[in-house]
Amino acid sequence: MKNQVQAAAADSRSIWVEAFRLIKELIYKWVFSGPVPFEVTPVHHLRSIPDGEFNWESLGDDPHFVLVPPEGRFPSGWCRLTCELDSDLKHPLTPVLYVDDGDGFKEATTTWLPAPIDGKIRTLIRLPDVVRGIRIDPCTVPARIKVGLLSLRELAKIEVILRAAWPHVRSRVTRPTELFRVVWNYFNMWRSGSKRALR
Repeated sequence: MKNQVQAAAADSRSIWVEAFRLIKELIYKWVFSGPVPFEVTPVHHLRSIPDGEFNWESLGDDPHFVLVPPEGRFPSGWCRLTCELDSDLKHPLTPVLYVDDGDGFKEATTTWLPAPIDGKIRTLIRLPDVVRGIRIDPCTVPARIKVGLLSLRELAKIEVILRAAWPHVRSRVTRPTELFRVVWNYFNMWRSGSKRALR
């Protein structure tokens, strides 16, 4: 019995230490890690359109841009991506993000992005711990496209947990006890490593 109490106390301390570390990381990210705006540089199958609603024309099936960070440093880990992207296609765009983790751009580090809504993409992505380059392929067919501001903001793990829990939490906002239980369950799943998406 005594061993069980000691184990429970140790686990409780561990939880609070981990929670404090996550909150400390969250504050640091909010204060020192704002959105990083990228320069979007055309590389292949693209032609600039000087005037009009669209600023680029896709000339083939493999148009892509490389993203150049302003200070040469790429974000890593969980990030929130915001991108202004639109086209004259009658069907939604299917943009793809390729990441070079030191071994070049390859399928293993590819992320399919959601289709733009009202000309914007806002989504969470998981980048490798080491990032040497990023490119975005907006489409795979000839089209006129509009590419505007593209930025990435590194997220603290607790923010990712809260964002993942939010769809289940919204209906419980008026019930604090239930709200706490759902968030706590997500936190414990992350601690135990059972929720792979939050690793």
